[in-house]
Amino acid sequence: MPIKTLRPNADGDLAQLYLYPYDGIHWNKVSDVVPDEDTTYVHRYGGTTRTSYDSYHLDDLGVSGAIITNVRVVARVRRIAMNPSGSYPTTIGVGVRISGTSYFSNYSVSSNSYVTITKNYATNPHTGSSWTVEDINALQTLLKMSFINMALWQGGLISGRCTQVYVEITYLAPPSVTTMPPTNIGAISATLNGMLDSDGGLPSDCGFEWGPDTNYGNITPTEQKSTGETFSQVIGGLQPNTTYHFRAFATNPYGTSYGSDQSFTTAAVLPAIATVPATDIKVSKATLHGILTDDGGEPCDCGFEWGLTAGYGNETPWQSGKHTGDAFVQPLAGLEADTVYHFRARARNSAGLASGADMIFRTLKETIEVPRSLVDPSLKLLLEEET
Repeated sequence: MPIKTLRPNADGDLAQLYLYPYDGIHWNKVSDVVPDEDTTYVHRYGGTTRTSYDSYHLDDLGVSGAIITNVRVVARVRRIAMNPSGSYPTTIGVGVRISGTSYFSNYSVSSNSYVTITKNYATNPHTGSSWTVEDINALQTLLKMSFINMALWQGGLISGRCTQVYVEITYLAPPSVTTMPPTNIGAISATLNGMLDSDGGLPSDCGFEWGPDTNYGNITPTEQKSTGETFSQVIGGLQPNTTYHFRAFATNPYGTSYGSDQSFTTAAVLPAIATVPATDIKVSKATLHGILTDDGGEPCDCGFEWGLTAGYGNETPWQSGKHTGDAFVQPLAGLEADTVYHFRARARNSAGLASGADMIFRTLKETIEVPRSLVDPSLKLLLEEET
Protein backbone atom coordinates (compact mmCIF):
# COMPACT_ATOMS: atom_id res chain seq x y z
CA MET A 1 0.00 0.00 0.00
CA PRO A 2 1.24 3.53 -0.65
CA ILE A 3 2.54 5.46 2.34
CA LYS A 4 2.76 9.24 2.26
CA THR A 5 4.79 11.18 4.82
CA LEU A 6 3.34 14.49 6.03
CA ARG A 7 5.68 16.87 7.80
CA PRO A 8 5.00 19.98 9.90
CA ASN A 9 4.53 23.16 7.90
CA ALA A 10 3.25 25.61 10.57
CA ASP A 11 2.75 25.90 14.32
CA GLY A 12 -0.51 24.41 15.57
CA ASP A 13 -2.82 25.74 18.27
CA LEU A 14 -0.45 24.63 21.06
CA ALA A 15 3.11 25.98 21.19
CA GLN A 16 4.37 25.55 24.75
CA LEU A 17 7.74 23.82 24.51
CA TYR A 18 11.11 25.51 24.61
CA LEU A 19 13.13 25.88 21.40
CA TYR A 20 16.61 25.71 20.07
CA PRO A 21 17.47 27.97 18.35
CA TYR A 22 15.31 30.40 20.33
CA ASP A 23 13.60 32.23 17.49
CA GLY A 24 9.97 31.67 18.47
CA ILE A 25 9.17 29.23 15.61
CA HIS A 26 8.35 25.71 16.75
CA TRP A 27 7.45 23.65 13.68
CA ASN A 28 10.71 24.12 11.79
CA LYS A 29 12.70 22.63 14.70
CA VAL A 30 11.10 19.22 14.08
CA SER A 31 10.41 19.22 10.32
CA ASP A 32 13.72 18.04 8.88
CA VAL A 33 13.58 15.09 6.47
CA VAL A 34 16.85 13.92 8.05
CA PRO A 35 16.89 14.56 11.81
CA ASP A 36 19.70 16.89 12.81
CA GLU A 37 19.67 15.58 16.37
CA ASP A 38 20.81 18.30 18.78
CA THR A 39 21.19 21.05 16.16
CA THR A 40 17.52 22.11 16.19
CA TYR A 41 14.90 20.76 18.62
CA VAL A 42 12.07 21.46 21.01
CA HIS A 43 12.42 20.46 24.66
CA ARG A 44 11.01 20.68 28.16
CA TYR A 45 13.61 21.77 30.70
CA GLY A 46 12.52 23.23 34.02
CA GLY A 47 10.05 26.02 34.78
CA THR A 48 6.92 26.11 36.87
CA THR A 49 4.79 24.05 34.46
CA ARG A 50 5.80 20.43 34.58
CA THR A 51 3.98 19.36 31.36
CA SER A 52 3.85 21.26 28.08
CA TYR A 53 2.50 20.53 24.59
CA ASP A 54 3.36 21.42 21.01
CA SER A 55 1.11 20.78 18.02
CA TYR A 56 1.94 21.24 14.35
CA HIS A 57 -0.06 21.68 11.18
CA LEU A 58 0.83 19.30 8.35
CA ASP A 59 0.93 19.26 4.57
CA ASP A 60 -2.27 18.11 2.87
CA LEU A 61 -2.49 14.49 1.80
CA GLY A 62 -2.93 15.50 -1.85
CA VAL A 63 -4.57 12.20 -2.90
CA SER A 64 -8.23 12.54 -3.81
CA GLY A 65 -10.48 9.55 -3.20
CA ALA A 66 -7.98 7.87 -0.86
CA ILE A 67 -9.17 5.12 1.50
CA ILE A 68 -7.00 5.63 4.59
CA THR A 69 -6.08 2.49 6.48
CA ASN A 70 -3.64 3.84 9.09
CA VAL A 71 -2.17 7.02 10.54
CA ARG A 72 1.22 6.60 12.20
CA VAL A 73 2.78 9.43 14.21
CA VAL A 74 6.57 9.25 14.50
CA ALA A 75 8.93 11.24 16.75
CA ARG A 76 12.68 11.18 17.36
CA VAL A 77 13.29 11.89 21.07
CA ARG A 78 15.77 11.47 23.88
CA ARG A 79 16.03 11.87 27.62
CA ILE A 80 17.78 14.90 29.14
CA ALA A 81 19.27 14.58 32.61
CA MET A 82 21.20 17.26 34.53
CA ASN A 83 23.02 14.42 36.21
CA PRO A 84 24.03 12.09 33.36
CA SER A 85 24.46 9.19 35.76
CA GLY A 86 20.84 9.35 36.80
CA SER A 87 18.72 6.40 35.68
CA TYR A 88 15.28 7.97 35.95
CA PRO A 89 13.33 8.07 32.66
CA THR A 90 11.35 10.96 31.29
CA THR A 91 7.82 10.78 29.91
CA ILE A 92 7.19 11.88 26.32
CA GLY A 93 3.81 11.65 24.63
CA VAL A 94 3.11 11.55 20.89
CA GLY A 95 -0.21 11.63 19.04
CA VAL A 96 -2.65 13.87 17.19
CA ARG A 97 -4.80 16.90 17.88
CA ILE A 98 -8.25 17.10 16.27
CA SER A 99 -10.85 19.86 16.69
CA GLY A 100 -9.11 21.16 19.81
CA THR A 101 -8.82 17.76 21.49
CA SER A 102 -5.52 15.97 22.07
CA TYR A 103 -5.07 12.21 21.65
CA PHE A 104 -1.73 10.71 22.55
CA SER A 105 0.15 7.89 24.22
CA ASN A 106 2.91 8.34 26.81
CA TYR A 107 6.27 6.68 26.46
CA SER A 108 8.92 6.22 29.11
CA VAL A 109 12.23 7.27 27.56
CA SER A 110 15.37 6.37 29.48
CA SER A 111 17.98 6.71 26.71
CA ASN A 112 20.29 9.71 26.50
CA SER A 113 20.60 8.92 22.75
CA TYR A 114 17.83 9.57 20.26
CA VAL A 115 15.23 6.85 19.82
CA THR A 116 12.09 6.62 17.66
CA ILE A 117 8.65 6.45 19.25
CA THR A 118 5.43 5.90 17.30
CA LYS A 119 1.67 5.87 17.71
CA ASN A 120 -0.75 4.20 15.24
CA TYR A 121 -4.39 5.13 14.64
CA ALA A 122 -6.40 2.78 12.42
CA THR A 123 -9.45 5.03 12.82
CA ASN A 124 -10.05 8.65 13.73
CA PRO A 125 -9.88 8.80 17.58
CA HIS A 126 -12.12 11.87 17.61
CA THR A 127 -15.02 10.30 15.69
CA GLY A 128 -14.36 6.60 16.07
CA SER A 129 -14.92 6.27 12.32
CA SER A 130 -12.66 5.61 9.39
CA TRP A 131 -10.31 8.40 8.44
CA THR A 132 -11.26 10.67 5.56
CA VAL A 133 -9.04 12.84 3.38
CA GLU A 134 -10.68 15.87 5.00
CA ASP A 135 -9.70 14.52 8.45
CA ILE A 136 -6.09 14.19 7.37
CA ASN A 137 -5.97 17.65 5.81
CA ALA A 138 -7.21 19.17 9.11
CA LEU A 139 -4.96 17.04 11.31
CA GLN A 140 -2.31 18.36 13.71
CA THR A 141 0.38 16.16 15.15
CA LEU A 142 0.97 16.45 18.91
CA LEU A 143 4.03 16.29 21.15
CA LYS A 144 3.88 16.22 24.98
CA MET A 145 6.85 16.54 27.35
CA SER A 146 7.21 16.58 31.14
CA PHE A 147 10.06 17.24 33.51
CA ILE A 148 10.88 16.00 36.99
CA ASN A 149 12.86 18.18 39.42
CA MET A 150 14.62 15.70 41.66
CA ALA A 151 17.43 15.94 44.14
CA LEU A 152 20.81 15.91 42.47
CA TRP A 153 21.76 12.67 44.14
CA GLN A 154 18.66 11.10 42.57
CA GLY A 155 19.43 12.25 39.05
CA GLY A 156 18.75 15.96 39.13
CA LEU A 157 16.50 17.54 36.52
CA ILE A 158 14.97 14.95 34.18
CA SER A 159 13.36 16.10 30.92
CA GLY A 160 13.16 15.36 27.20
CA ARG A 161 14.05 16.67 23.79
CA CYS A 162 12.56 16.09 20.26
CA THR A 163 14.34 16.68 16.95
CA GLN A 164 11.77 15.37 14.47
CA VAL A 165 8.02 14.71 14.20
CA TYR A 166 6.05 13.49 11.18
CA VAL A 167 3.00 11.45 10.20
CA GLU A 168 2.88 8.47 7.83
CA ILE A 169 -0.45 7.94 6.07
CA THR A 170 -1.13 4.46 4.66
CA TYR A 171 -3.90 4.44 2.07
CA LEU A 172 -5.56 2.86 -0.92
CA ALA A 173 -6.62 5.09 -3.82
CA PRO A 174 -7.26 5.30 -7.55
CA PRO A 175 -3.99 5.16 -9.49
CA SER A 176 -2.22 8.18 -10.91
CA VAL A 177 -0.65 8.13 -14.35
CA THR A 178 1.44 10.33 -16.65
CA THR A 179 1.17 10.55 -20.44
CA MET A 180 4.68 10.51 -21.92
CA PRO A 181 5.79 11.74 -25.37
CA PRO A 182 5.19 9.34 -28.27
CA THR A 183 8.07 7.68 -30.11
CA ASN A 184 8.70 5.92 -33.43
CA ILE A 185 6.27 8.19 -35.27
CA GLY A 186 5.93 7.06 -38.87
CA ALA A 187 3.46 7.66 -41.66
CA ILE A 188 0.96 4.99 -40.55
CA SER A 189 2.05 4.00 -37.01
CA ALA A 190 3.37 5.38 -33.72
CA THR A 191 4.30 4.18 -30.23
CA LEU A 192 2.34 5.63 -27.28
CA ASN A 193 4.06 5.82 -23.87
CA GLY A 194 2.99 6.31 -20.27
CA MET A 195 4.12 5.87 -16.67
CA LEU A 196 2.15 4.63 -13.66
CA ASP A 197 3.12 7.15 -10.98
CA SER A 198 1.15 5.34 -8.27
CA ASP A 199 -0.90 2.16 -8.41
CA GLY A 200 -2.97 3.31 -5.43
CA GLY A 201 -2.05 0.18 -3.49
CA LEU A 202 -2.99 -2.46 -6.06
CA PRO A 203 -1.65 -3.44 -9.51
CA SER A 204 -3.39 -1.33 -12.17
CA ASP A 205 -4.47 -1.95 -15.76
CA CYS A 206 -2.79 0.64 -17.98
CA GLY A 207 -3.47 1.67 -21.57
CA PHE A 208 -4.26 4.59 -23.86
CA GLU A 209 -7.16 6.38 -25.46
CA TRP A 210 -6.41 7.83 -28.91
CA GLY A 211 -8.06 9.37 -31.93
CA PRO A 212 -8.22 12.38 -34.26
CA ASP A 213 -9.32 14.77 -31.47
CA THR A 214 -9.76 14.89 -27.70
CA ASN A 215 -12.87 12.72 -27.94
CA TYR A 216 -10.39 9.94 -28.81
CA GLY A 217 -12.70 7.07 -29.82
CA ASN A 218 -10.09 4.28 -29.71
CA ILE A 219 -8.70 2.29 -26.75
CA THR A 220 -5.57 0.16 -26.79
CA PRO A 221 -5.24 -3.17 -24.99
CA THR A 222 -4.21 -2.79 -21.34
CA GLU A 223 -1.31 -4.24 -19.40
CA GLN A 224 -1.00 -4.65 -15.64
CA LYS A 225 1.60 -2.42 -14.01
CA SER A 226 2.75 -1.31 -10.55
CA THR A 227 4.00 2.01 -9.19
CA GLY A 228 6.90 3.47 -11.16
CA GLU A 229 6.58 1.19 -14.17
CA THR A 230 6.30 2.46 -17.74
CA PHE A 231 4.08 1.03 -20.47
CA SER A 232 3.77 1.39 -24.26
CA GLN A 233 1.46 0.44 -27.11
CA VAL A 234 2.03 0.54 -30.87
CA ILE A 235 -0.94 1.83 -32.86
CA GLY A 236 -1.22 1.32 -36.63
CA GLY A 237 -3.53 1.99 -39.55
CA LEU A 238 -2.96 5.74 -39.26
CA GLN A 239 -3.21 8.26 -42.06
CA PRO A 240 -0.03 10.03 -43.22
CA ASN A 241 0.49 13.66 -42.27
CA THR A 242 -2.42 13.57 -39.82
CA THR A 243 -2.60 14.83 -36.23
CA TYR A 244 -3.70 12.38 -33.53
CA HIS A 245 -4.43 12.91 -29.82
CA PHE A 246 -3.86 10.41 -27.01
CA ARG A 247 -3.73 10.10 -23.22
CA ALA A 248 -2.69 7.37 -20.80
CA PHE A 249 -5.12 5.86 -18.31
CA ALA A 250 -4.84 3.48 -15.35
CA THR A 251 -7.56 1.54 -13.54
CA ASN A 252 -7.67 -0.32 -10.23
CA PRO A 253 -10.66 -1.34 -8.05
CA TYR A 254 -10.77 2.16 -6.54
CA GLY A 255 -11.15 4.06 -9.81
CA THR A 256 -9.64 5.22 -13.09
CA SER A 257 -7.31 8.14 -13.66
CA TYR A 258 -6.08 9.81 -16.84
CA GLY A 259 -2.90 11.52 -17.89
CA SER A 260 -2.81 14.78 -19.81
CA ASP A 261 -3.64 14.98 -23.50
CA GLN A 262 -0.77 14.86 -25.97
CA SER A 263 -0.73 14.96 -29.75
CA PHE A 264 1.54 14.01 -32.64
CA THR A 265 1.47 14.28 -36.42
CA THR A 266 2.30 11.30 -38.61
CA ALA A 267 4.89 11.70 -41.33
CA ALA A 268 3.91 12.54 -44.89
CA VAL A 269 4.80 10.04 -47.65
CA LEU A 270 5.77 10.59 -51.25
CA PRO A 271 2.82 10.98 -53.59
CA ALA A 272 2.07 8.52 -56.38
CA ILE A 273 1.37 9.79 -59.90
CA ALA A 274 0.30 8.23 -63.23
CA THR A 275 1.12 9.60 -66.66
CA VAL A 276 -1.85 9.35 -69.06
CA PRO A 277 -1.57 9.38 -72.92
CA ALA A 278 -1.62 12.76 -74.57
CA THR A 279 -4.69 13.92 -76.50
CA ASP A 280 -5.63 16.64 -78.99
CA ILE A 281 -2.37 16.07 -80.83
CA LYS A 282 -1.97 18.54 -83.69
CA VAL A 283 0.84 19.78 -85.90
CA SER A 284 2.13 22.14 -83.20
CA LYS A 285 -0.08 21.36 -80.21
CA ALA A 286 -0.91 18.58 -77.76
CA THR A 287 -2.57 18.18 -74.36
CA LEU A 288 -0.75 16.28 -71.57
CA HIS A 289 -2.68 14.28 -68.94
CA GLY A 290 -1.91 12.90 -65.48
CA ILE A 291 -3.72 11.47 -62.44
CA LEU A 292 -2.64 11.85 -58.79
CA THR A 293 -3.21 8.31 -57.52
CA ASP A 294 -2.06 9.02 -53.93
CA ASP A 295 -1.41 12.42 -52.36
CA GLY A 296 0.67 10.95 -49.48
CA GLY A 297 -1.58 12.53 -46.87
CA GLU A 298 -1.55 16.17 -47.96
CA PRO A 299 -2.43 18.40 -50.93
CA CYS A 300 0.09 18.15 -53.76
CA ASP A 301 1.46 20.28 -56.57
CA CYS A 302 1.20 18.54 -59.97
CA GLY A 303 2.73 19.20 -63.39
CA PHE A 304 4.75 17.73 -66.28
CA GLU A 305 8.24 17.45 -67.68
CA TRP A 306 8.49 17.30 -71.48
CA GLY A 307 11.01 17.51 -74.28
CA LEU A 308 12.58 15.82 -77.28
CA THR A 309 14.24 13.09 -75.16
CA ALA A 310 13.73 11.34 -71.84
CA GLY A 311 15.95 14.04 -70.41
CA TYR A 312 13.00 16.39 -71.02
CA GLY A 313 14.37 19.90 -70.42
CA ASN A 314 11.01 21.65 -70.12
CA GLU A 315 8.60 21.96 -67.20
CA THR A 316 4.98 23.05 -67.10
CA PRO A 317 3.69 25.33 -64.30
CA TRP A 318 2.78 23.58 -61.05
CA GLN A 319 -0.92 23.12 -60.33
CA SER A 320 -1.56 23.33 -56.57
CA GLY A 321 -4.10 21.75 -54.23
CA LYS A 322 -4.44 18.35 -55.88
CA HIS A 323 -5.71 15.33 -53.91
CA THR A 324 -5.84 11.59 -54.42
CA GLY A 325 -7.83 10.77 -57.57
CA ASP A 326 -7.58 14.25 -59.12
CA ALA A 327 -6.83 14.40 -62.86
CA PHE A 328 -4.92 17.31 -64.34
CA VAL A 329 -4.05 18.47 -67.85
CA GLN A 330 -1.66 20.87 -69.50
CA PRO A 331 -1.94 22.10 -73.12
CA LEU A 332 1.33 22.55 -75.02
CA ALA A 333 1.78 24.85 -78.02
CA GLY A 334 4.58 25.88 -80.36
CA LEU A 335 5.66 22.29 -81.08
CA GLU A 336 7.47 21.10 -84.20
CA ALA A 337 5.49 19.19 -86.80
CA ASP A 338 6.00 15.45 -87.24
CA THR A 339 8.19 15.29 -84.14
CA VAL A 340 8.34 12.77 -81.26
CA TYR A 341 8.08 14.29 -77.79
CA HIS A 342 8.63 12.65 -74.38
CA PHE A 343 6.68 13.63 -71.26
CA ARG A 344 5.85 12.42 -67.75
CA ALA A 345 3.58 13.61 -64.93
CA ARG A 346 5.06 14.82 -61.62
CA ALA A 347 3.73 15.50 -58.10
CA ARG A 348 5.33 16.95 -54.98
CA ASN A 349 4.43 17.35 -51.28
CA SER A 350 6.42 17.91 -48.07
CA ALA A 351 7.91 14.42 -48.32
CA GLY A 352 9.41 15.04 -51.76
CA LEU A 353 8.90 14.69 -55.51
CA ALA A 354 7.50 11.72 -57.42
CA SER A 355 7.28 11.10 -61.18
CA GLY A 356 5.10 8.96 -63.40
CA ALA A 357 6.18 6.79 -66.30
CA ASP A 358 7.67 8.27 -69.47
CA MET A 359 5.31 8.46 -72.44
CA ILE A 360 5.65 9.80 -76.01
CA PHE A 361 3.53 11.33 -78.74
CA ARG A 362 4.22 12.48 -82.33
CA THR A 363 2.88 15.72 -83.69
CA LEU A 364 1.10 15.60 -87.06
CA LYS A 365 2.75 16.27 -90.44
CA GLU A 366 2.26 19.67 -91.90
CA THR A 367 -0.07 19.68 -95.06
CA ILE A 368 -0.65 22.29 -97.79
CA GLU A 369 -4.14 22.91 -99.13
CA VAL A 370 -4.49 24.18 -102.77
CA PRO A 371 -7.45 26.50 -103.51
CA ARG A 372 -9.98 24.94 -105.93
CA SER A 373 -9.66 27.91 -108.26
CA LEU A 374 -6.05 26.95 -108.92
CA VAL A 375 -6.75 23.34 -109.87
CA ASP A 376 -6.32 22.62 -113.72
CA PRO A 377 -9.69 21.38 -115.10
CA SER A 378 -7.90 18.96 -117.43
CA LEU A 379 -6.14 17.43 -114.45
CA LYS A 380 -9.45 17.05 -112.73
CA LEU A 381 -10.91 15.33 -115.88
CA LEU A 382 -7.92 12.99 -116.08
CA LEU A 383 -8.34 12.01 -112.49
CA GLU A 384 -12.01 11.27 -112.98
CA GLU A 385 -11.28 9.08 -116.02
CA GLU A 386 -8.70 7.08 -114.14
CA THR A 387 -11.17 6.37 -111.38
